[in-house]
Formats: sequence, structure tokens, C-alpha cells
Amino acid sequence: MKKPAIEWFESVKDDELREKLINNADINGWSSYPKSSLARAISSGFAWHKAPEGIEYWRSIRDKAILGEIELKDTDSEATLEKMKKLTIKQWFESVKDDELRGRLLNNMVDSNRNQLVSDLFTAIFLGFCWHETTEGVMYWDSICERGFYGKIELKDVDSEDTLPGSKEEIINPKVSRGDILEKLNRVEELLIEIKKEI
Repeated sequence: MKKPAIEWFESVKDDELREKLINNADINGWSSYPKSSLARAISSGFAWHKAPEGIEYWRSIRDKAILGEIELKDTDSEATLEKMKKLTIKQWFESVKDDELRGRLLNNMVDSNRNQLVSDLFTAIFLGFCWHETTEGVMYWDSICERGFYGKIELKDVDSEDTLPGSKEEIINPKVSRGDILEKLNRVEELLIEIKKEI
């Protein structure tokens, strides 16, 4: 379900936000590359620091997209399918084919986040645990997250709930607050900025 970032931008229902995304899009650059979700398109579809709205504004919009709080046009069947295909963080981790990586993901998973619904493995890795509190460290998880972002982690069949572990009851009421998720997103982002400065 990958498509160019510009197409994700065009599928946003809110007229004002859609216009801002399209106006900032780097048509001949990053916005032309295929992305698997609106959050990914926003994350890398244009340079936030060059946009008139600024980095903080786009970070908050990206966070809303990760949480599924940006409505997409109903006429866009791919976007609608993307919106519907949500699994718990635990289910995404259990769907990883590589035994060693799957074990590391599940061992580091924070219990309070295990039932959070997310739309892709990248987001599950990003939100599933505090990278800096693991034995593998931030750099390791940054590289794994990047592999997940580009679809380079092989998964078991994730097309239906029936093929994944976990009961349907588990995913009905995820008990993770929006504030907790955004706080983790911002902390990970701060750590990555610090690491990149050191490199």
C-alpha cells in the first residue's frame, strides 16, 4: 500500500491541513518517494525546518498521524485500508519472522503499551518501549526502526486478526494515554538528535 507522499497529502480530509502539506511538499524530491502511511509521508515528505509552520507544528501533526487522529478522504480506498489495518504493538512484534529480533522486541516491550493499536511495525518499534533503557541501546533500535520504516523486516502473514496471536478482547480497550505516547515520541526524538550531533 505504498504511494508517494504527495498522494498521502492529497488524501487528507481537512482542507487547511491538506493545503499546508501540499504547499510544503518537495515534489521533485522526498515527496515523490513511496511511503506506507500518512505519518511516514509527513515525517519525510519535506524539510520541516524550511516550512513556514516550523518544526514543532509538524512534529505535532506527525504525532496526530501516528495516533490515527487525522481523517482521510473516504474516496481514497488505499488510505481507508491503511487506516483500518491496525494491530496491537504486541501483535506487530509477534509477527516478526526473525526469532532473535522477535524475542528482543517482546522482551523489551512495556506492558502498558502492549495493547496500543498502531498501523505498522515502524510505529510499534517507535512506541513499544524506551530504547535508552534496553541492553541493546538507542543506536541498535534506531537501525531496527529504520529497517522497519523501509519495510526491510520480514513479517509473518498480518492480513487478518485470525492469523496473529492475541485475542480480540485484548485489542478492544488499549489503556495508553495520548500524553504518554507523545512524551515517548518526543524523548526518543531528543535522544536521536543528541546522538546525531555526537556523530
